[in-house]
Amino acid sequence: MYSANWFRNTPHPPSSPRLRELLRQVLFYLKSKPDENEVVPKFIAKAINESEVSVFTALRFLERAGVVEPWFGVFCKATDVPLGMFPTLEKIPKELPCDVCDEQHFRDQSYKVEIVYRINRDKLEGFDPQAFAA
Repeated sequence: MYSANWFRNTPHPPSSPRLRELLRQVLFYLKSKPDENEVVPKFIAKAINESEVSVFTALRFLERAGVVEPWFGVFCKATDVPLGMFPTLEKIPKELPCDVCDEQHFRDQSYKVEIVYRINRDKLEGFDPQAFAA
């Protein structure tokens, strides 16, 4: 079960020191990359030495605060080249061309989909983790 779902009906996440520290680490990572507008959870997890599940949990709380927004990145399986970004899975077209491998990718497992979070820099700069995770 997704940890953030446990707390979806509460106005704030639980006041656990572990969660506060995790949020602090993820926020520090996001702020340390001012030129990046998008982040991939697995890269954050590796950078802060946490599990992807923990990072996803922190990102879900930051999503609720408007700091990040989830999108679906579609990538060529052969070349790892991005084929597009979509706000929902339903918006991903049935076929996508890849200019690098010169193939049409269909929903036949010839491309991969990853959650990519877009960063709202204005909300990130004004975000107070102490008030959020109090």
